[in-house]
Amino acid sequence: MQILKEEVRERILASAAKVFVTKGIEKTTIRDVAEEADISAGNIYRYFESKDSLVLTLMKKLEKSLKEFDKVVDLDVFDSNNKKKIDAFIDGITNLMKEQYLEMKLVCMSNCEQVQKMKSIIIGAIAKRIHYKLKDNKKDDILSRTIAAFFAA
Repeated sequence: MQILKEEVRERILASAAKVFVTKGIEKTTIRDVAEEADISAGNIYRYFESKDSLVLTLMKKLEKSLKEFDKVVDLDVFDSNNKKKIDAFIDGITNLMKEQYLEMKLVCMSNCEQVQKMKSIIIGAIAKRIHYKLKDNKKDDILSRTIAAFFAA
C-alpha cells in the first residue's frame, strides 16, 4: 500500500488550479491535471475521488485562507490613521493574493455551480465586512454588495 504524501497532494492541487484556470473546469480532465503534475491519472484518484473533489478542495483551501485572513485583519483599519494597522492590512491582502491567486482567479472566471456558490459566499463575506463599516448608510447593503463584487470580479 502506498503512503499518501502531502507534497504530492499539494502538487496535484497546484496543477489542478493552473489547468482549471487555463482550460476551464468543464474542459479539464483528470489526465490534464496528471500531465501538469507529472504523475499518473490513477495516482490522482488515490488523493481525490473526482474532478469535483479537486475543485471543492481548492475552494475550501481558499475559504480557509480567507477565514485566517479575517482573524488577523482589524476591521477598524479603515477608521484608523495607525500606519501599522494599515500596513498589516495591505500586507495581508498582498500575501493572500500571492498565495491564492489561481484559486481566486478560478472563482472569478468559472461558471461551475460549486464555484459560483463559493463566489457567492466570498462576496457575501466581503459585503458583510463592508456593511459593518457602512452601517449608518441606509443603502449600505446594495453598496456593500457592489463593492464586494469588485473584489471577486
